[in-house]
Amino acid sequence: MRRLVRRLAKLRRDPAGFALDLPNPILRSLTRIDLMVAMAVGDLLDLRSLAARLSWGLQGRPGRLWPGRIVVTPSVEAAVIARSRAGTVLAGDVASPDRPLILETGYRSVEVTAYGIEGGEPPTVQLVPVSAMGVVRRALQQRVSLDDALRRAWPSRPLSVPRSSRTELAAWLAQPASSAVLPDHSRLVSILMPVRDPDLRHLEAALASVLAQTHRAWQLCIADDGSRSSTVRHRLAEAARDPRVRLVTLDMSRGISGATNAALSLARGTVAVFMDHDDVLTADALRHIAHAFEDPEVEALYSDEAVMDGEGCLTAPTLKPAFDPERLLAQNYVNHLFAVRTERLRQIGGLDPAFDGAQDHDLVLRLSEQLPAGAIRHLPLILYHWRRVRGGGSFSQRSADRAAAARRGLVAAHLQRLGAEARVEPGPLGFNRVRWSLPGRPRVSVIIPSRDRPDLLRACIAGLRRHTDYPDLEVLVVDNGSVLPEALALLEDLKALPGVAMLRDPGPFNHSRLNNRGVAATTAPVLALLNDDILVSDPDWLSEMVSLAVRPDVGAVGAKLLYPDGRIQHAGVVLGLGPHGIAGHELRGFAGDAVGPQYRLVTTRRASAVTAACLVVERAKFDAVGGFDEASFPVAFNDVDLCLRLSRAGYEPVWTPFARLIHRESASRGKTLDAAFLEAVKQMRLRWAADLKDDRFSHPQLSRQDETLSLAIVRQGSGRLR
Repeated sequence: MRRLVRRLAKLRRDPAGFALDLPNPILRSLTRIDLMVAMAVGDLLDLRSLAARLSWGLQGRPGRLWPGRIVVTPSVEAAVIARSRAGTVLAGDVASPDRPLILETGYRSVEVTAYGIEGGEPPTVQLVPVSAMGVVRRALQQRVSLDDALRRAWPSRPLSVPRSSRTELAAWLAQPASSAVLPDHSRLVSILMPVRDPDLRHLEAALASVLAQTHRAWQLCIADDGSRSSTVRHRLAEAARDPRVRLVTLDMSRGISGATNAALSLARGTVAVFMDHDDVLTADALRHIAHAFEDPEVEALYSDEAVMDGEGCLTAPTLKPAFDPERLLAQNYVNHLFAVRTERLRQIGGLDPAFDGAQDHDLVLRLSEQLPAGAIRHLPLILYHWRRVRGGGSFSQRSADRAAAARRGLVAAHLQRLGAEARVEPGPLGFNRVRWSLPGRPRVSVIIPSRDRPDLLRACIAGLRRHTDYPDLEVLVVDNGSVLPEALALLEDLKALPGVAMLRDPGPFNHSRLNNRGVAATTAPVLALLNDDILVSDPDWLSEMVSLAVRPDVGAVGAKLLYPDGRIQHAGVVLGLGPHGIAGHELRGFAGDAVGPQYRLVTTRRASAVTAACLVVERAKFDAVGGFDEASFPVAFNDVDLCLRLSRAGYEPVWTPFARLIHRESASRGKTLDAAFLEAVKQMRLRWAADLKDDRFSHPQLSRQDETLSLAIVRQGSGRLR
């Protein structure tokens, strides 16, 4: 049954692959015919594409309605890049007059640009809309096999995220946060709740969730921020009859920060917990909080949360990583449930009213400035249900625009207090983008191992020299014993170019050795390691990566790599992912403009590792950990091992979505399962067994069976702090 389900899933995702992989030759022949009939019928019924082609034919230029596919023919051999109106790279590859490029646009308006491989004036491009059968015809004219023509005409789609049924998800969210049996604690926990005219039903639910806590040593501190509803005021007065509930009524509204600070003045507990007036705690939330603060090194912590609609139905669990100060600059992913030692909260002055609407984000940043590493911890359990109500009922919902401006201001203030030179700009979806200054622009050595792929190497070098805006870089090609006449001729041509050098290192392929030799042969303070199948799509990619890499606490920096068809190839590495349980690329195969779970694909963040296909690191840090391990990891997992050693030395890897490049060949490359790969698997398990069990920047509740970061519907975890 499982095999049938997998086959049906492949039929939906990759019809051509499904048909052409059938073992029976008669079935393969029949399905080839079926595919062509289906494509022809689809072309006839695709009214959008017909209208687009008619518009193009009448106007001689792109109309408002774009076709689903376009053929791009440059005037000379060139790297062709298609972008959406928002600037997102949708696809890219190398094309020439006799080898045009077919781009899938998905009916989006796109902008197609090109840069010449051989230099000279920017090439012109001709755009022609084409149907699926037109793709087959063009491919056959180029003497491509029928099977390859069908694959081009009906390419595979990104893997879809496995979805759990609503029933499964609701049952999982309704279960206790942890199966662990926790002891009773006498530690008093103070809940700080600012209140201003909530829906009475939602207020009742919030109060009931506090009264139902299995941890009995709690105190509810309510600050009524000038509620105008007499019903709400009466209900709060009634709740205050409970000796565990303390109430202060403010004569005039002070905003969410002022009201929370007023609630803080009532707190007698050693731990303070923040709670909105219309949200709900799980029954064991405070028990887990009290237990976690038994560790004297814990100064603050946050839990996972789930969204709750106006009727109280739970959806959309938010499963968070361990504390990530990099991602915190872009968004307040910490959010609820947040707890902090009361004395520490008072020492830093509570919440700052200047940042109302983003006051909790400011609080976490200010705490991070004063606390040692590891003092802010993550409790990987859903302890909080955050209510999302249409029309807005909470403070933050009523002030979204002000909150966005406040977020940029508070991050700028945080960076200024740290003495960092950077500016904060609006980023995708209203999040922050931090642009780090790069005074002096340190020289960069770009190291490219290559062998007998002149077509790839020529395009890679052209992108570096003509389409990269970094002013001071040197390129070293480490040739691993090329023998093809075309490759040798190209190497001779490259040696004559200014700023390009050559190093011959024949012998068995050892990616670690080739890069180490390249590093030893260069002198620049910053290293950029590139595969020869990388195609530059954004001129500022290197400036972005270097500005991150030169920061004192940052190790390796990784880029957002796309397959030529626009799907994601690399967005960071997750430990323990994949069939061997070692590491894998998260969200591989997703659309290039996808935002990802909790906006992971549009925010700069830390990762446990990044790929060496495009990696930037300072030379001093690379040398400090001994570079790549040539003996244990000649090919597989050498980049993961390097990143983990850098992290252990205090230099955390960072992934940025703002350095985008095309990774051309890996989409067609199979997985290596030879003896060397299996030996690398063994070495990773011996050296990094503890790290592979729980990736700090992923979540223990996410599946490790595939790269979609789907939710594993099993019981919730043990609640071990991380």
